[in-house]
Parts: sequence; C-alpha cells; structure tokens
Amino acid sequence: LSRGKLQRDCKAACDDLGVTMIAYSPLGLGMLTGSYSPNERGNYPRLPNPRGILFDKVMPGAGPLLETMREVADGRNKTMSQAAINYCIT
Repeated sequence: LSRGKLQRDCKAACDDLGVTMIAYSPLGLGMLTGSYSPNERGNYPRLPNPRGILFDKVMPGAGPLLETMREVADGRNKTMSQAAINYCIT
C-alpha cells in the first residue's frame, strides 16, 4: 500500500518499458485479509517469529485502514483479500 515517490518512479519506469509490476506481499503477510484484528492480539503469529514481530508493530495502527478496506470490500460484495489485490493492480 506504499505509494511513495520511489514506488511511483518504479511504476513509471515499468510502464515505459512495458513491464508489469507486481506487488510484493499484496496481502501484507495476511494482515489485509480480514483474518486479524488490531484489537485481538491472540490470533497473531507467535513471537519470536519475524511475522509476529511485524504484526506487533503494524497491527495496532492498522485499524482505520482495515475498517476502510472492509467497507470497500463489503460495498462491492468482495473479500478483503480481493480488495487488497485489486488495489495493487489498479
């Protein structure tokens, strides 16, 4: 979901070269699937798993993003995973 200058420049270069850019981990290691909640740490991957460390750092602030993704997905009768992947390809 990063749309910084570096990502925009990379996308522009890919477009100029006719190369399709693909997202790295478009589901955010599962965080964008709707399977995890910032309010329910019990279902996060367990520490010291690197994913667990990432979840502990990212998920507490992810509530607004996840709520918006849920609204977008529900409004289109899609899953959050489908919404996340569609965002990456548009």
